Amino acid sequence: MNTTADPRSRSASGPERAASTSAAATPAGSAAPSAWGRSARLGGGTGRLVVVSLVFGVLLAAMLGVIAYGLAGTADPADPRRPWVLGLVVASGALPVLAGTVWMLLVDRATIKGAVRDPEESIESRWYDAAAGGAFHDLLVVLGLGTFVVSMTGWTAELSLVGAGLVLFMMADVAIRYRVQKRRG
Repeated sequence: MNTTADPRSRSASGPERAASTSAAATPAGSAAPSAWGRSARLGGGTGRLVVVSLVFGVLLAAMLGVIAYGLAGTADPADPRRPWVLGLVVASGALPVLAGTVWMLLVDRATIKGAVRDPEESIESRWYDAAAGGAFHDLLVVLGLGTFVVSMTGWTAELSLVGAGLVLFMMADVAIRYRVQKRRG
């Protein structure tokens, strides 16, 4: 009986298997994943994705700057001397955010080096879900107790300060609960 196996019937193992699984993870006909990724919608490489993201980011930021410029003269008290400064500051501040948002909407996740395949199934996602759920229940308790105190004492507070306080409370609560979940593993 012949004990040598036919090379065509042998299953891949070790480096051969790693090469076949990494090739299966990348889209057909595309290069290896890169730090900035690529977009199938644009049909090009990393350079095209970055250029399109920057161009759309500049256009959107310019539109926001023009809106700020137009609204600068209507504010109370209006400072009509330099509304273009406000427009320029708003546009330059919004540019990186808008360009990053356009990039995020266009990039294909599978083409980014080191990206998690299913982020919603990661342990960090579970930690966040547990932390946010617990913080929501804490918020319900705080709102109930706060409503009770306000109704019994007749105390009045400025609504914007109460809202800001509740948002800060929720942010701190989620951060603390997330850290506890992370420590528990």
